[in-house]
Amino acid sequence: MPMSPIQMDTEEDVHDVIFKQQKVIEQLKELLKEKEEEIQRLRCLLDKYQSVFSPNLNYNSSVSRRKHRALGISAEPLSLRTIQERIQTKFPEYPKSEK
Repeated sequence: MPMSPIQMDTEEDVHDVIFKQQKVIEQLKELLKEKEEEIQRLRCLLDKYQSVFSPNLNYNSSVSRRKHRALGISAEPLSLRTIQERIQTKFPEYPKSEK
């Protein structure tokens, strides 16, 4: 019968080893939790910076910067009733003066 690398004479020794292993496991779990929180925080920062600095953005042209920013702007959604009201609304007509 092969001997185990850890010599355990009593049941108390076994419990001690198990307790120490559980303590190490809990420390590692806590360390893993901290690392995951740090990764999440860094991902949020990365998303924030990527939303501001686009790799395709031409920084020399202010026109392209305005165009790029305008892509995210949208109007409020219209309900069907609002669309029907606008279709039925008659606006006054003004003739153009001839020069």
